[in-house]
Amino acid sequence: MNNPTPNSVKKRIIIGFLIICLTTVGLSFRVGWVQIVDGGELSKKAIESQTRDVPIPAKRGAIYDRNGKELAVSAVTFSVWARPDKVRYGSKKHTPEENIDKTAEFLAQKLNMKKADVKDIISENKALVKVAKYVQKNVADTIRQEDYLGLKLQRMLNVIILWAVSLRKFLEV
Repeated sequence: MNNPTPNSVKKRIIIGFLIICLTTVGLSFRVGWVQIVDGGELSKKAIESQTRDVPIPAKRGAIYDRNGKELAVSAVTFSVWARPDKVRYGSKKHTPEENIDKTAEFLAQKLNMKKADVKDIISENKALVKVAKYVQKNVADTIRQEDYLGLKLQRMLNVIILWAVSLRKFLEV
């Protein structure tokens, strides 16, 4: 058989060592590049993908009676929430009372409520208060567009029961 000479074994060891060293240097360079050059952008993308909540509403569909008349339907509505501290101290241009008055007047107009009632709600000494629920999408969109500080909207999927109205009409007759 052909026995390897000490020089050929030495050459193989050196070549293997060089390959390992070059691979280590290449990987170290790539790690440095990702950490230093692309680190900020990749960090933002990672945080965004880890903290994003995508609500998937369960659409239930309509319920029909034996004649094909709708008894109940799904409807998307919104709840209006307020953070009284942010409403009070949100705008530095006005005093806290003026901020509450402006916000109460705006919400009362959009939600068809009394200004005094809205003012009482958003003046409470709580972290978060519900101002209104079952608000239609067009009203919620106008509230969102005005961008008042301290106001938040929560989307809800509700089942509206239509047969109760029909039953009332039936019982009145």
